[in-house]
Amino acid sequence: MARGLAAKTDSDLAAMNLIIAYDLIHRAPITAHTWESCRTAAERMAEAGVGRLPVVADDDPRKMIGIVTRSDLLKPRARSVEEEAKRERFITLRR
Repeated sequence: MARGLAAKTDSDLAAMNLIIAYDLIHRAPITAHTWESCRTAAERMAEAGVGRLPVVADDDPRKMIGIVTRSDLLKPRARSVEEEAKRERFITLRR
């Protein structure tokens, strides 16, 4: 436990006007499941305006097993764009 908070009760913490992460949650968590496609995860991120999604266990949606980020989803596309650019350079050089 954090130093100085070990002996504190909930009412003591409330009296100190501390804000904890739970206090900031105003909606159900936006998550992804292991069986969902990357497209589904990307669409969910775009709809919610977030850049990361916790991936939850199929048998217990309260258990986070990973996280997927916008950059994770863009990496394969970036690789294909890079490969395409290399092919175009090669074609241009052969003329």
